Amino acid sequence: MKKRIQSFFNSQLDSWSLAKNNYSALKAVKTKKFKIDGIDVYACHNPARISSSSASVDKDSVERRKCFLCKENLPPDQQYLTMGNLFFLLVNPFPLSPIHFTIVSKNHKKQTITDSMDKFIRFAADLEGMAVFYNGPDCGASAPDHLHFQAISKDMAPLLKQQRMILKRFGTTIYGNNNLQLQFVDSPVNWFYFIRFNDTHKGEKAFYILYNHLSSTAKHTKEPMLNIICIMENNYWDILLFPRKKHRPPQYYFKDERHYLFSPASAEMAGLCIFPLDKDFEKINKFDLRNMLNIVCTEKERLDEINNGLREELYGLDA
Repeated sequence: MKKRIQSFFNSQLDSWSLAKNNYSALKAVKTKKFKIDGIDVYACHNPARISSSSASVDKDSVERRKCFLCKENLPPDQQYLTMGNLFFLLVNPFPLSPIHFTIVSKNHKKQTITDSMDKFIRFAADLEGMAVFYNGPDCGASAPDHLHFQAISKDMAPLLKQQRMILKRFGTTIYGNNNLQLQFVDSPVNWFYFIRFNDTHKGEKAFYILYNHLSSTAKHTKEPMLNIICIMENNYWDILLFPRKKHRPPQYYFKDERHYLFSPASAEMAGLCIFPLDKDFEKINKFDLRNMLNIVCTEKERLDEINNGLREELYGLDA
């Protein structure tokens, strides 16, 4: 991480008591580790995340509240660091990891990755070694009205840590050469696309080809439902893209003992599963967790159809 970014983080913890206290509280977060067919996933009891997990993101609720990402609505103690001409960096006061940033568009515009993938990739380079992620407007973004990304410590994304093993056991190559690889990963935890590249132009192009294939079968007017995680190390970018069909699992809406306040976003899809309520953390088991992560994913049958067309179009780039 660049020195100015680390200094900014340190200064915010020194001057902002809310952030300082919540980062200190991370040390007391209770954790369970589950092994799902050889893959480690974690359940964490993090009460500070309840406002995110339970956020009302319907149109009326969003329009009624002030946007908490616009500069004029930031708390007096929350400072920002400019990131180029179009974005600024915030220390997230409700952290998932020992370092947690929100990267915010200077302009108030809707959450969409369309036309922003180049910036997303660049931020992964600026925050090298951190996991930068994007939550779609219907997939965990608590501010669907304001474009933003987030970044957490890479060690807090379990699927990234186990990436080599997961790709070897569950990955199927759709396209591959020295500069670009794309695989479909059918893991027991969830299923996703993996893109690796060292040429940002080719990586971005491959992403939008995949994005357009997912868009072609989307059943709504917004962008396809997805979560995206990106990390850049040793001059290579790795992207995990999780296609979604549901914002939240049915268990979120149950009114009986089956209820879980569990709202999967990028962190959860990457194996860091947040349970703000102690009762949910105490009862969660690997079978319920696997079910909730599986059920929000796009049907594999539909992705099989997409993969056939995707393979043909990607290899057409070499012609």
